[in-house]
Amino acid sequence: MQFDPASVKFLRAIVNPPDLRDLFIVPSPPIGLVMAGRSNVGKSSLINRILGKGIARVSNTPGRTRDINLFEFTLRKEKGVAEDQARTLAKYLLIDLPGYGHAEVSKAEGNRWNNLLAQLFDVLPPTMHILNIQDARHPMQDGDRLFLEFFKHRPLVASLIFNKYDKLKTQSERARFNNFLPAILKETKIFRQAYLTSAETGLGMNELNVGLINFLLENTP
Repeated sequence: MQFDPASVKFLRAIVNPPDLRDLFIVPSPPIGLVMAGRSNVGKSSLINRILGKGIARVSNTPGRTRDINLFEFTLRKEKGVAEDQARTLAKYLLIDLPGYGHAEVSKAEGNRWNNLLAQLFDVLPPTMHILNIQDARHPMQDGDRLFLEFFKHRPLVASLIFNKYDKLKTQSERARFNNFLPAILKETKIFRQAYLTSAETGLGMNELNVGLINFLLENTP
């Protein structure tokens, strides 16, 4: 199976916290992905690379995405693989969260975001996979640690994505990151997997896509 770019569509933006409960308090909880990261880590570019379609707005202005945006997508079978009709027709949800940790955001706006995120993680089911995207050059910043507080004590599934790994140009930069990685994973035991990627070059995207699709299929009835 693989992501089907032709199936991807924008559903709506969530502005009011009560709308989140309407989304998840249903007989069959949605299955999908939650994309979260500091402003300017390449989150929108990564979403577009995963889904194979330029649907998430890429901006040079950090902090521009201020609502929780919902997208729908399906999977399609690969050529030569027997079709599983139920899984091919299953619809999945992608939640694009506002970038966090941007200094120029007003206190009132920051509080609104925090309220949205807190209420989201109160109702988020374990059928939604949280993907915390970080810049490989600047991992585990203060904003990242604050974000982890929203869900680290909840029974949720989460993985780390270190984007822009290709920007570590020298051997010493990569060695420093690779030496630091075990400490990060030990500190953040909630993460079941860590991926090294580049939305720009496609580095690590095959491995990431396999992991995400496996999660989706594991949770598809």
